[in-house]
Amino acid sequence: MDRARRRFVLKALRAGAVLTVADNAHSHNQTSHAATGADTDVDYASVAGELGNIHVSNGFDKRKLNERLLDQGIWVSSRDELMAAQDYVKTVLGERTTIHLSRDFSPWTAAQTSIDLAYVTLAGHADGAHIDARGIPNVEGNYFLRLYNSGDKTVNSLSYLGGDRLSGINVIGPGRHSHVTAFLFNSPEGSLGVFSTRSRQLQEFGYGDVYQQNAYIVHNYNCSITRCAVHIDMPSGFANYGEGIEYYGGAVATSSGLAIHNDNNNGAIRLFGTSVDYVGQLVHAQSGSVELYGCHQEFNNDSNPLTAIPYICGSHETSRIVIVGGEILGWNSDLDVPALFDVSADAMGVFLRDVKLLKLLTTTGRFKQGDGAIYIDNPGVIDGTGNYLVSTLLSARENLVLDGGNQGNAPAEWLIANDTAAITDRLTGDNLALSNSTDVACSGSKAFKAAKVKYGRGSNAAIMLLVPVKKAGTLNNSSYLYRFAVGMTGTAYAEQAYVGVSHFSQYGLPVIAKTERICSGVALAAVTTRWVRHHQQLVRKPAPDWATHVAFIINMFDVSVGALYIDDVEIYQF
Repeated sequence: MDRARRRFVLKALRAGAVLTVADNAHSHNQTSHAATGADTDVDYASVAGELGNIHVSNGFDKRKLNERLLDQGIWVSSRDELMAAQDYVKTVLGERTTIHLSRDFSPWTAAQTSIDLAYVTLAGHADGAHIDARGIPNVEGNYFLRLYNSGDKTVNSLSYLGGDRLSGINVIGPGRHSHVTAFLFNSPEGSLGVFSTRSRQLQEFGYGDVYQQNAYIVHNYNCSITRCAVHIDMPSGFANYGEGIEYYGGAVATSSGLAIHNDNNNGAIRLFGTSVDYVGQLVHAQSGSVELYGCHQEFNNDSNPLTAIPYICGSHETSRIVIVGGEILGWNSDLDVPALFDVSADAMGVFLRDVKLLKLLTTTGRFKQGDGAIYIDNPGVIDGTGNYLVSTLLSARENLVLDGGNQGNAPAEWLIANDTAAITDRLTGDNLALSNSTDVACSGSKAFKAAKVKYGRGSNAAIMLLVPVKKAGTLNNSSYLYRFAVGMTGTAYAEQAYVGVSHFSQYGLPVIAKTERICSGVALAAVTTRWVRHHQQLVRKPAPDWATHVAFIINMFDVSVGALYIDDVEIYQF
């Protein structure tokens, strides 16, 4: 049916006409009966020559058009026809009806359009109705489609929206830097919950999907939300909204903007198997939860580099980011950001489990910044050379070392591990004396000092820093500053091992029952004029179940009498 014929039929329907057809499919003998039941003759035959046959029935289906509409829906090809069809469904049919959007849809310029899901289901043609909505005025508050529920079909406070209510739409908006929203889920009129959308594609809007008043339990399948300033947004300031906003498959991608934003402390946005690709920032959980399960997260390509720290967990007590499975990777490994995650102190935190990490080098070498909590379990990193393409330093909160800055009156965890005589004191021996010294310092007023006091090169002297380890955790990175005292020569060697401590002696020294080296020894050259930052980033080696501690050992056998200074020690475990 061409466009003129569609308009003709809709015009007749708005006038209250109901079409019936004779058994002969080629007959032009058509009669109109008013929706009120009064008989009214409308001579459709007089226009048959202009419009051709209007087949709304056949010899096997003699139902009136309003009866057939309940099953087959209405086809429209413009926004005006859509509004007319919705009006007819609501005022004449009074029953839920599918309105189909044709493939050859007219350009869309209306500032705001609202669809009442109490009555209307929207379905695009075949692979999706392609709609050019670039003409929507760029004014704050404008939108392509607002979905709402008038409440006319609500029974005992249950809306019974159910099913796929919006599908097969492919729309382009007025631009990613505009103020216009694509799909606004906002229904002050009544509850807008427990329904789904499917196979929607949208691009070039200021905001993609936005969830506000009374919007909850909305499941979206195979939707593509691209080229927006904010792709999925749940702002604060509304009521009864945010429960169970979920996406299955599809993509959120391709812009310098933010993929997912939540500022509803009672809300959760969850993605399952969705690709979140090539955006300027991935997640901002200002309040409430953002959760990604089995999602591919890739960013920092040449055309869409990162514009901010990818994952921000805000300061509200409900702020939470959960990432389970999937992968996080950079297209270009050098990220122009100081950390991958920023977690505020009062946040519920970031929960990262069973995620593969690849090509994530930050400007500071840190994986996470901020004073909030991050919980990392079983990340997948690269074996072999130490996974040098992922920055894995965390923040002071996750540091396993009690006093890495050495500001206490005495060393908290350092101890003598080997000496030229029996060890009967943790800090003072025959050839070694350990202290927190003001001789030199980096970040504070003191640094740890290991003084070789009696014998020079070739004499036993080793120190150990012992920190607890969690079962099956991966020791991913150690970092520390060191320097030699002026006049000290030779080379020290640093290594790390998992150890099983059976008990502690009367001198506070660990009795180690089992040891497993984590990495080879690293040479510490005799640098006396400056602090040297040293990273011992390790191969992926989970702690064995029997391990109780990580031992950081520095062997000073091959150095002269003098002092070795250590400061700002960080040891992290995933």
